[in-house]
Amino acid sequence: MSDRFLVRVKPDAAYPEVATVRAGLRAGDWQACRAVLDQAEPGDRTAIIRGVDDTRRVGALLDRVTAADPDDSTAAATLGYLMIAGAWRIRTGARARYVGRWRFARFHARLFEAEKVLRAALDRTPSDPALWSASLLTARGLEFGLVEARARYARVAEIDPHHYIAQSQMVQQLSPKWGGSWPAVLAFAREAMLTAPAGAHTATLVAEAHLEGWLESGDHYFRRPEVRRDVVAAAERSVLHPEFRRGIGWVQVVNTFALAFTLMRERESAAAMFRAAGPYCSAYPWFYRDSPVAAFRQARAQALGWSGPAVVDRLLAVTSPSNRRGIFGLLGMAWR
Repeated sequence: MSDRFLVRVKPDAAYPEVATVRAGLRAGDWQACRAVLDQAEPGDRTAIIRGVDDTRRVGALLDRVTAADPDDSTAAATLGYLMIAGAWRIRTGARARYVGRWRFARFHARLFEAEKVLRAALDRTPSDPALWSASLLTARGLEFGLVEARARYARVAEIDPHHYIAQSQMVQQLSPKWGGSWPAVLAFAREAMLTAPAGAHTATLVAEAHLEGWLESGDHYFRRPEVRRDVVAAAERSVLHPEFRRGIGWVQVVNTFALAFTLMRERESAAAMFRAAGPYCSAYPWFYRDSPVAAFRQARAQALGWSGPAVVDRLLAVTSPSNRRGIFGLLGMAWR
């Protein structure tokens, strides 16, 4: 199949830095990883750390590195994120009421171990934003509450005021499902957008906040005029702005707006996002609808019609075992 028809979802597909760090970890060469991470801007560094492979071999390597050099906060942050990812896999992405007590117990136990790793590293290196960003995840999962989360975020903001990974975690924390409120999460996202430089990824927080609203309220949520205005304004200040750059994280930014415009039934705007994304798909936010690649392909087919890769998207949808409508499904994949 031609390369232009592939969908690439792995974090290292679009970012050479992530690929280099992943390769270094697989080879057991931590110094090669540090060479990349030490040169990265704070926000990029955290994003690269989050994109590493979650394998037993990598975890064992990081255990050895942190034991040999407790002052290596980069290794501690990477290990912490790996442990957090493992904890969340145990919990699954289901709503709390659908997660059994056994899973919650294992989830909390694993998060507590990650919290200990992060706290020990923060005692030694309190100026590392990657550690604080990871600690926002443990604080949320362990239900430490909004006061503690705000305190941890404040430490990140002191070091890097526009640290997108940490800000995105606060969007989750301030949502009602984690004890926050809609006014709080929207106010946070809008303020972050307006105080960040135009063209920054930060404005995507507004779209993320509204996707949380959609999850709670259903498809009609994006029919609200004020929601639509918010999303358009956020896109104009980020992905549609002349200063927007394809730095680390750009794939998720474009994909987030692609889903938002899809839900708004703004076909041309969604199509522009899919053209900008090319073959690159991010797991977030598509996992909210289906498997990320399947959801990405379906939405892209609706937006692009019968042009380019959308033709392959439609054919793959028809031949999927989950599709029971056959050729009628292909003919019926019109914009709805």
